[in-house]
Amino acid sequence: MFGKDEIKRLEQKIDELNENVGKLFERQNSQYTDIMLLLKSLQTEPEPPRNAEDLYEKAKEAILEAGKASTSYLQRKLRIGYVHATYLMDMLEERGVVGPAEGSQPRKVISNENVE
Repeated sequence: MFGKDEIKRLEQKIDELNENVGKLFERQNSQYTDIMLLLKSLQTEPEPPRNAEDLYEKAKEAILEAGKASTSYLQRKLRIGYVHATYLMDMLEERGVVGPAEGSQPRKVISNENVE
């Protein structure tokens, strides 16, 4: 049979396992919540920035100066967030300033003349 010390060690191991399972469950639950929030945010169209036209002009100017365009470049240059930068990049594409996305490569500037 088992002695008191062995039973006590076994109880401690069971308690440790229960604690670890609880931590794993909390982490999984947190990740699930994060994923659900992300999915929900992806389902809604982002609202245009309040100063979208002003930002558009600044973005167009920066892109034409640089000769290439990327969302991260707009973020750095205009000190804006990702959502606003992607919105501006979409506007620039729609208005013929930049070409379509090509994976992770910067977009090509279609026209460096007076575009809308």
